[in-house]
Amino acid sequence: MAFTAHSTSDLDRHFQALWHRACNASSLGALTPELIQLWATERGLDVTSVEEREVGIFARTPAVVLAVGDIKACFPKIQPTGDPSWEARRLAAEAKATLWEKMEWFSPFWIPRDKTEKILADARLRTREQAIQLFNYHTSTLYTLAYEGPLVDQDGG
Repeated sequence: MAFTAHSTSDLDRHFQALWHRACNASSLGALTPELIQLWATERGLDVTSVEEREVGIFARTPAVVLAVGDIKACFPKIQPTGDPSWEARRLAAEAKATLWEKMEWFSPFWIPRDKTEKILADARLRTREQAIQLFNYHTSTLYTLAYEGPLVDQDGG
């Protein structure tokens, strides 16, 4: 018997229970739309759709996506820890964060990636003091008055 009305918190509870069940299965890689639909139906959910697809913006993750009404839940088909590609991206992000910390700053807004990569490359083998000096130089060439004018104007200021 399927119920058609569920509160968001009720659906969250159901989705968490489904995720817990998936994590206790033999392998997340073995998840299928049919299996997720079966489990959801057993919980009394009125399944709108269920499909297998990749999710995510920057790094695509294979998943089974379940929709109950307008609410969706993604069930990744890879383990939450130990994925080599995720680990590699995480290490690269931590290395960049360490370089920004070395320069006592953060990735500048509205600056193209190739420019920020140049700043990071220059800081990589330098002392903290040298890295800060190079950062100040780079930002002075990037944040020119001609560049900042339209940004300030867009902000209404």
